Amino acid sequence: MQRTQGDACPVCVPPIDTRASEYPMPPNPTSSVKPAVGLLSAWLRAFATLTVAIKRMLAQPGLLVATLIGLVMVAALVMSIPIYSEGVYYRVLSEGLFSDAPSSRGDRARPPVALLFRYVGAFAGPLQWQDVAPLDHFFQDAVYEYLRLSPSSEATSVRMFNTGLFGFYPEHAAATVTTQPPDLEIALLTLGASDVHLNLLDGALPSEVAVSVEREAPIDILVPQALANTHGVQVGDRYIAYDRRAMRRYEAAPARFTLRVAGVWKPAHQSAEFWDYVQIPTDNTLIVSESAFAQQISPALSDEIYQAMWYLPMDASKIFVSDVDMLLMRMRTLERAVQTILPSTNLDVSPIRALERYRVAANLLEVLLLASSIPIIGLMLAFVVLMATLNTERQRNQIAALRSRGAVPGQIAGITALESLVLGAIALVLALPVSLFLANTMGQTRTFLDFSLHTDFRVGITWPTVLLGVLAMGLTLVIQVAPTLGAARHTIVSYKREQARALRPPWWQRVGLDGLLLIPSAYGAYLLSQQGSLLGSGLGVGDDPFSNPLLFLVPALTLFALTLVLLRVLPLLLRLAAWVFKHTRSVSLLMAVRQLARAPGLYVAPLGLLVLTLALSTYTASVAATLDTHLFDKQNYRIGSDISLVDTGEELVAADMVIMDAVGQNGGEGAQWRFLPVSDYLKLPGVVSAARVGRYAARVQTPSGYVPGSYIGIDRGDFAPVAFWRADFAPDPLGGLMNQLAGAANSVLLPRSFMQEQVLNVGDPVLISVQVHGRSVTVGAKVAGAFDYFPTWYPDSGPLVVGNLDYFFQEAQTSVPYRVWMRTLPDLDHDQLGEAVFQMNLGAQAMMISQRSISHEQRRPEHQGLLGLLSIGFSAAAILTALGFMLYGLFSFRRRSVELGVLRATGLSARHMLGIVAWELALILLVGAAAGTGLGIWASQTFVPYLQIGSEMTTRVPPFVVEIAWPALFRLYGLF
Repeated sequence: MQRTQGDACPVCVPPIDTRASEYPMPPNPTSSVKPAVGLLSAWLRAFATLTVAIKRMLAQPGLLVATLIGLVMVAALVMSIPIYSEGVYYRVLSEGLFSDAPSSRGDRARPPVALLFRYVGAFAGPLQWQDVAPLDHFFQDAVYEYLRLSPSSEATSVRMFNTGLFGFYPEHAAATVTTQPPDLEIALLTLGASDVHLNLLDGALPSEVAVSVEREAPIDILVPQALANTHGVQVGDRYIAYDRRAMRRYEAAPARFTLRVAGVWKPAHQSAEFWDYVQIPTDNTLIVSESAFAQQISPALSDEIYQAMWYLPMDASKIFVSDVDMLLMRMRTLERAVQTILPSTNLDVSPIRALERYRVAANLLEVLLLASSIPIIGLMLAFVVLMATLNTERQRNQIAALRSRGAVPGQIAGITALESLVLGAIALVLALPVSLFLANTMGQTRTFLDFSLHTDFRVGITWPTVLLGVLAMGLTLVIQVAPTLGAARHTIVSYKREQARALRPPWWQRVGLDGLLLIPSAYGAYLLSQQGSLLGSGLGVGDDPFSNPLLFLVPALTLFALTLVLLRVLPLLLRLAAWVFKHTRSVSLLMAVRQLARAPGLYVAPLGLLVLTLALSTYTASVAATLDTHLFDKQNYRIGSDISLVDTGEELVAADMVIMDAVGQNGGEGAQWRFLPVSDYLKLPGVVSAARVGRYAARVQTPSGYVPGSYIGIDRGDFAPVAFWRADFAPDPLGGLMNQLAGAANSVLLPRSFMQEQVLNVGDPVLISVQVHGRSVTVGAKVAGAFDYFPTWYPDSGPLVVGNLDYFFQEAQTSVPYRVWMRTLPDLDHDQLGEAVFQMNLGAQAMMISQRSISHEQRRPEHQGLLGLLSIGFSAAAILTALGFMLYGLFSFRRRSVELGVLRATGLSARHMLGIVAWELALILLVGAAAGTGLGIWASQTFVPYLQIGSEMTTRVPPFVVEIAWPALFRLYGLF
């Protein structure tokens, strides 16, 4: 049935005229909801992504914890370096070693941050009390807040004001003050916190003066002990102080004060830094209270302030390198502000130079340690790479399924990035206290893996340190996301297809990274062999190996390149091993070798980590052991033994010389000495052996003339047990050299290089001219042996002649001062020994102690920092590598569970299954341990000798003896 145009439709809605003028449109209710819906949708997607990321992380708690440990170690190690740099150089700053004006007293250093402002009226004119009051109030009330520092708790601030000189008269001579000159002129001085710095011997402190007191009332004074003893001043005596300067200026009424002695004083702590600054004369300075100075002395004078001083020690424990720039700016502004308030007020002592040196030294040490830590951080990042690879391999099926269902690689990478971001944030928080612990451990490093050095070490975290940790976590985030990007390229089909065929070589093998890295490694080794150091002269590298981090980077780069080369050739070696084991009856061993040869990509990461860890650990441990040993060798070689001192003996007067000549004990011209027997030194506590060693300037006769050098006379019977000696010092042992000297009284030993240069042989005669105490003694000798090095001798000082000391004294017809070398017990109290030595022999001088020099070197920031870094890095890398291998073994078993099940179904027993997995892990460990140790030993023997750099002969003698740190390596093997 068709409806006509005029028919009405009861259910049809009539058309609406949409013209705006007649029927305006109502607002669309959905238009304002769309932004809110969009935000809600984005929030829900972000929440869902976060939920998925958290669930994925919690699915493998063991892998999560291992990755977190690696991230914490990376962040903590990176942040510990600036913390240590600031802390160790703050110690140097607090000891006053950065100051241009260190304390003149050896028992106390000045506070590291202290200001001393001084106004001297002798140059700028005397002032009145009202003139200095504004600046005085500023220093008391606002200066610390202005500098944003707090007062020092270990030192007291000082305020000192003193007048010019007054005539000092007894009270009974008051009538003669205008006509008679005084016996003494004194200055009146007020001193803030006088009760802290003064020790009252008699009487009491001056009483404070009330505001209403009359100006003519007696003024209480404190008299220094020296003045009281010299002039017989006692408590209660009264004196007159008369301003004779005003009388000489013809003033109508010169000031006159009545003084009453309230007490006698001396310095409370003579060694305090306070007395270095105030420099109070102790013979003519009288101390009054500040109220008396302001209310009685100042109103009567027009020029009362002849000198004003403010000493402001400050607490520097909260100053870090990042604060130095702003603090220096505020100090310079303060100096200008003080000049505005009171012109001609000079800043005599300032920490500006010390703070600038502190900033530069700490920043430089931070850069050096960060550069030196690159290999260690690289090992830790390799562990993070291993964890990320294991995590990605575990999720390959899930990633492929997501890709097949429409997920794009960016979404998958975003989930992994979110996981890494959450882990990085947690690791950064956990790393903060760990970094403080590591920095404190570095500050207590004595030698490699020895943290027994107890020092005051300040640790603290600053925002630049946290930022460095954030950058490290950003790098680990990229490392963790990178494997996911490779896995996200595959759908479920392409992933299964890739699994079914042989795995491709790693990307670095395909691009030839191992070969490319060999080029800079070989070039660095060439420069080391040609120049003796990595950097040529003139590039600002010092004589200290700790100041050149590239000397540690080149060996690390070489070991990394060789590790990659080993991983390239290892499959070929494993195929050869599989062919050999094919002829044996060990099924488990054959299956394990074939598995490793077929799929090298499955074990490249853990094996590379193992080889590199052991190689770098062997090298770094050997470097540390060599540097430790050389530190002892260097100081003992310089001194000669544990202790060396000069015995000047007792110079005899003319009468004694006549008596000695009469009995025939001595004779000849010139001065004569008497010495204690060397055996007396053996009676001292802790002394094991002692020997006389006389060293004098000499000239050796050669065909071309006399060559300047040195002559050392020794007691051959006592020398061997005392002297520091190494087997490489001479072709013969020390006992053999002493026997050669015993062949004849005139026997001598010469450097082998000098004998070759002058064509001298054993048995040849040689003439030596020895200069001693203004005389020249000619000694005829015969060459009995040769040496390469001799304690205390450096080849650049000329040839050394070693002979018998008694024979030289016989030729000189007198005994002359010499040194005494002593071998002591290890736990000896050197201060106590020094006192005992000087009490026994007043002629003993210039004692040199090798242990003190060694302790000083061990406290050097560079030495402590590098050895502490190597110790921490060695321990952390070993633990992380062992943890990585444990997880690799677990995931390897899980990955091959289906394969092992098929083998079990074909008839292999459970013992064979266990054998296959065990042999696989054992082969990786054995190959990694052997290759890593071998590479580390090779690198140690090749590169460690080049660490001995320097232009001075003292830095290159004695030469390095490379030590392989087997005890540390055995501990590492035990861990694995």
